[in-house]
Amino acid sequence: MKKILITLIFCVLASITTFAQTTISGQVTDKDGGDPVIGVNIIVKGKVVGTTTDVEGKFTFSTNLPIPFTLLFSSVGYGSKEIEITKNGQEIKLEMSEEVTFGQEVVISASRVEEKILESPVTIEKMDIIAIQQTSTHDF
Repeated sequence: MKKILITLIFCVLASITTFAQTTISGQVTDKDGGDPVIGVNIIVKGKVVGTTTDVEGKFTFSTNLPIPFTLLFSSVGYGSKEIEITKNGQEIKLEMSEEVTFGQEVVISASRVEEKILESPVTIEKMDIIAIQQTSTHDF
């Protein structure tokens, strides 16, 4: 009798957690051409859970978070969008428009002398293969 009661309680708890799961699905397309947008990051705002769109721009997302919550959609070359989820099984059709984002400038410079040699507390002489071949000694 005890085993049956424990099994019954386990089944009830398992079914409660199954019903508590929220599933959202949908498709993300380009606003201009209507083409699917591949690799859009979809995360719950303020959390570290999420998913990405597939090659057809479709996604399915399941979570145990209580409703309502906000999904954040972002992709390189497109503007970010937020959608509030208010019911379980919500179907989302999202059109993303292209957006140019400028970052900070990156300066690249080159030097013939390595930076570590300049910071060294001792004198260092750098020799290439030609300088080594022209020396008369074998002891460096």
